[in-house]
Amino acid sequence: MQFKGHRIGLTPEQFEAAFPFHFVLDRELKILQTGASLGRVCPDLAPGADARKAFRAVLPDGDLSREWIQENHRSFFLLEHLSTGVKLRGEFIRTAEAEPLLFLGSPWFTNASEIVSNGLCLEDFAIHDSAVDLLHAHEASRVALTDAKKLAEMLTVQR
Repeated sequence: MQFKGHRIGLTPEQFEAAFPFHFVLDRELKILQTGASLGRVCPDLAPGADARKAFRAVLPDGDLSREWIQENHRSFFLLEHLSTGVKLRGEFIRTAEAEPLLFLGSPWFTNASEIVSNGLCLEDFAIHDSAVDLLHAHEASRVALTDAKKLAEMLTVQR
């Protein structure tokens, strides 16, 4: 990556910290590598595993294939891990070598308790990942809605 004449790159440690839920696929869609956090949530995603047997494409609609990924390369991807049901949201990026495909994403949880129930903690997410912030906002909204319903019921009873 060029930035005003300077090449910027990440060490493996920096890449892992920035993208703990990433995975890399070879030409045959076999897993080459996974982020440490993803490996804890989906332990069957070891190197050599077939991504087509590990994931179901939710969005965009289609069958997980190299052609499907390339046709939708500018799209938001939602993949469901078949053995755990965990959904991953993110994007596929072609690497400089154009052979391996890189998935950058994070789990798509709708309830904060899912983090713990899937063996994760907040430190498993990159600091810049908005998934945790969205979960907190969703949880606060859910609590506020529950409180509003209780208040409405109390007011109805008082009338």
